[in-house]
Amino acid sequence: MREEIVHLLESHPGRSFSLREILNRLGAPGTARATVRRMLTSLVWEGRVRAYRNQHYGVESAQGNVTGILSVTLKGVGYVAPEPVPDEVEEGTPGDVMISRQNMGTAVHGDRVEAHIIREALGRREGYVVRVLERRSPCLVGRFLRQRKGGIVLPREARIDRNIIVSHCPPREALQDDQWVVVRITEWTAWPDPLHGQIEEVLGADGEPGLDVLLIVRDHGVVPDFPEAVEREAAAIPGNIDRAALAGRRDLRDQLVVTIDPERAKDFDDAVSLETLKDGCVRLGVHVADVSHYIPEGGAIDREALERATSIYPVDRVIPMLPERLSNELCSLRPHEDRLTLSVLAKLDRRGRVVDYEVCRSVIHSRHRLTYRQVQDLFDGAPAERTASFADAHEMLLRMRDLAATLAEARRRQGALDLDIPEPEVLLDSANRVVEVRRAERWESHRLIEQFMVLANEIVARHLAQLELPTLYRVHEPPNPEKLERLRPFLKAAGIRLPAGDGPISQKALQHVLDSISRRETSPLLHTLILRAMMRAVYSPKNVGHYGLASSCYCHFTSPIRRYPDLVVHRVLGAWFDGGRVAAEKLSRWREILDDVGRHCSEREERADEIERDAIRVKSLEYMKQFIGEEFEGYISGVVSFGFFVELAAYPVEGLVHVRDLRDDYYKLQEEELSLVGEATGRRFRFGEKVRVVVTRVDLINLQMDLVPEDLVGGAQEGGGRHRRRVFRRRRQR
Repeated sequence: MREEIVHLLESHPGRSFSLREILNRLGAPGTARATVRRMLTSLVWEGRVRAYRNQHYGVESAQGNVTGILSVTLKGVGYVAPEPVPDEVEEGTPGDVMISRQNMGTAVHGDRVEAHIIREALGRREGYVVRVLERRSPCLVGRFLRQRKGGIVLPREARIDRNIIVSHCPPREALQDDQWVVVRITEWTAWPDPLHGQIEEVLGADGEPGLDVLLIVRDHGVVPDFPEAVEREAAAIPGNIDRAALAGRRDLRDQLVVTIDPERAKDFDDAVSLETLKDGCVRLGVHVADVSHYIPEGGAIDREALERATSIYPVDRVIPMLPERLSNELCSLRPHEDRLTLSVLAKLDRRGRVVDYEVCRSVIHSRHRLTYRQVQDLFDGAPAERTASFADAHEMLLRMRDLAATLAEARRRQGALDLDIPEPEVLLDSANRVVEVRRAERWESHRLIEQFMVLANEIVARHLAQLELPTLYRVHEPPNPEKLERLRPFLKAAGIRLPAGDGPISQKALQHVLDSISRRETSPLLHTLILRAMMRAVYSPKNVGHYGLASSCYCHFTSPIRRYPDLVVHRVLGAWFDGGRVAAEKLSRWREILDDVGRHCSEREERADEIERDAIRVKSLEYMKQFIGEEFEGYISGVVSFGFFVELAAYPVEGLVHVRDLRDDYYKLQEEELSLVGEATGRRFRFGEKVRVVVTRVDLINLQMDLVPEDLVGGAQEGGGRHRRRVFRRRRQR
């Protein structure tokens, strides 16, 4: 009967029915009135039906509805950023739809929803959630508190401001108060009613090794372990390479091929080679693991890989897209073992231009598993004994360095942007304790591999485009001119002029701005501001180019072990290799699903980025706990109405100076100049300024570090070290 009710209402979108009309239309007796009312209430909770006044129910017309991810602020206000309609990507999408707490229905932060717009004025749109299309996760992470009957779980995610009632709890010896648990939600209710759920897993108590990162991972809905069906399917894959697997492949096992990866890497997606040709050109080989050979489309491994869409690297662990049997063994391009690959063989002239290329199935035998550090030692002229283990590759690697520099310069002339901001890096000891937090170094060896991978990705994308085969492109639209315009006063204050104009700013003009910024002390902050004004690169079957790389056609091909879109590209290539002409039904099916696959992979990539950022932040803050009460120099990296953020100069960690701790005056936000100004004193805290602050509190659960300007800390004492001074020591309360 539930589905009959939904069918009735969806058949008349935009119209409401009274309870009596629904009973009559269904032909239900009056005795079913209470049952139908309960069903309608349940459907309203689920977001499938909307309740109106006087017990009327209906579904909204899809006209005027938008679909997107619901993001909720700490104050409880939600915003839905509309997903672009595939046929209108070039036109852009309208602004976010604001959703009040009362209009969210059963939706929570992170859900994908359909929202109906109820009013639009002065560029602001308001609406309510019509239905939840996809939950952020069927489970939530929270802290357990036992009650007389059952218990409650307080969600770790502060933007989910409702408790979860648990009626059946494990015994006290298995679950104690204040422990962290995973709860599967059994009833999604509307605010302000509590959610209902059942405990699926006990994660542990505060202070247990690795719990901090595990909470982040599970709170984003990620289950690290693979289902049994996936592990069984992986275990059954043969490990040997037989004659059938070698048939039709280019045999490159006699070539000097090497992998270059981070020191701790376990899976090696790609390898490189370089030959000098008689005509003065070179042939660059980029060889990528042929994952598609081992994973049939639609199998258990493939379904799980699509669900994950990407591997995740949260500081102290790896959550792979593929089970270890594949990611670390069969598909990993380990040294001194034959491996099946797809190769891009690009012939390049002295100016780095591609004069010819071939994309083919191949088999390689890697000679060396090199690290970025080893290759950089060679480039830096380290003593011979440090690089002796790969002496046969020295000449090739030095020629690769020259080629990479040529490619980088050519790409720069083309308009590619250099937005390379040093990333924070957390170093751990053997017990996973933080020993150092620093800004990661960027070496020539990193840039060498990046240039070669970008070239291979571009060649494959153009190859598929010329064949008119459907695939997933990596697209990056130009920055929003309005967002860039908001940066003008901040750049002007730093002595940098942003080119005027109504249309999108060209890559070359923006690179000129970036070059000007790089010569300033506050360059990381200004780079970050510009980066925030940029659009996010996503996966799409519609090629609109890649603005950041100044490429008209680009895809991801080089990392199929850790990215599902690369596996899609490999499958499209494989179909072409096998048949020359791809079957019409296969082309039709790909065209039907690639929009959804691209959106899903883009969302999963964003989730992985959030997990990795949060993991770095929790480990960085763990490191900073030892410095509570100490003074640091830093730069104001952001200004908001409730305070300003400071990035420390000594460590790549950001903290908040809250306005409540600015006790010398009443400060108000001056948005046009991005500063907080004291009403009585006129004192200003402006973006980019250098300040001295004291660390007063570190909260590992909410990922916050509180700071106070050093002159506003009571009892400050002079004296101390070069980059910080001891001001006061607080006894730890927890």
